[in-house]
Amino acid sequence: MSLYGRENDKLFHVLVSKEYEQNRDFYFPYSDDEYIKSELELSEIPFVRLNNFLKDTNTLSYEDAVSKVQKKIEPLKLIIDLDNKKIFINENIVCMPPLLFCFYVYFAILKKEGNGKINWQTIEINQIIKLYEKLYNKQLEKNNFDDISYFLEKKSRINKIIKQEILKDNDIFLIKINGKRPSSTYEIGIEKQNIIIKGGL
Repeated sequence: MSLYGRENDKLFHVLVSKEYEQNRDFYFPYSDDEYIKSELELSEIPFVRLNNFLKDTNTLSYEDAVSKVQKKIEPLKLIIDLDNKKIFINENIVCMPPLLFCFYVYFAILKKEGNGKINWQTIEINQIIKLYEKLYNKQLEKNNFDDISYFLEKKSRINKIIKQEILKDNDIFLIKINGKRPSSTYEIGIEKQNIIIKGGL
């Protein structure tokens, strides 16, 4: 019932006068003057309407409809596949250049471990370099890692790729800023329990 409930649908519990509760001949609208004195009480029952999740898919089987709605109401997941260097945001695959991928993985690991908010000056550059060299088997020079403009440029590119790939604005997957400089911190918005990291380092 909830599965196909539309926005304006209502659910009522109908009560009749006690003397008519077990009367199988009772019918509404009344067909006999005998029932004119009976009373009906309507109690609206709140219920979840899920049909909006099934727009243009009314031909789905019941099992497919349940599966589709379940995916819509489940918490959004961030899955990082280290072995294949891919990021999955629900059913969307997000691919990034190697260095940006390592930056994003670094922030995901921090959030997963409960240390999500970090000031750019406390970013462990060596951890990002180590991650890059481990995943891609290449040497990486430190270059301008300790320059805030370098970090902000990487953050901006990462967020732009995510916005383009998932085709809608889900800010929880972006690297967001908290507070004002110079004390501002950065983190991935998604809750740590919804981050899954696969593969070994």
